[in-house]
Amino acid sequence: YDIMPGGVYWFRTSGFCVPACVGAMQLVPDAGTSSPAAACILSRTVNDVVITEAAMPPAVPAVHARIYVDMSEGRDSGLAMAAPGLAAVGVTLSAYGSDGSTPAGSQTKDLTIMGNGHAAAFVREWISGLDPLFKGVLDISASAPIAVLSLRTLTNAQQNFLMTTFPVVDMDRKGSELLIFPQ
Repeated sequence: YDIMPGGVYWFRTSGFCVPACVGAMQLVPDAGTSSPAAACILSRTVNDVVITEAAMPPAVPAVHARIYVDMSEGRDSGLAMAAPGLAAVGVTLSAYGSDGSTPAGSQTKDLTIMGNGHAAAFVREWISGLDPLFKGVLDISASAPIAVLSLRTLTNAQQNFLMTTFPVVDMDRKGSELLIFPQ
């Protein structure tokens, strides 16, 4: 595809994946050009009514990241990872309590993501033995950079499955002194 200066390229899936479709998309600009700004909107529609929508930011590949996990009171935490290169990437997932250091559940899961492949699941599907009301952190270590996205879900009183993305902390990136929270 080509994007003219100041232009937009709109890519939309058919929206008719039953059950849910999974995958990853990688944008690589031509040499000497800048990367386009990217965003994705994930939505769930039931009987032509939008039940939930979440904006997904582009993921910057990292080798060490952490996400917050909350499985309490109808909530859950999902994790999607993609290996942007041609080689397979070894990944270790480790669960810790809210203090960030006390091991939780079976604590560790090792997996391999094939080159240009992806893996996605709820944290409880990867780390067995977590308390059903677990709140804590999941530490993600990879042998090469992977793109990571965290999804937080809630099943509300009407049994609607709601979702939003949640920040992924790159543990190797230095924090900025200036933080801005737009309203």
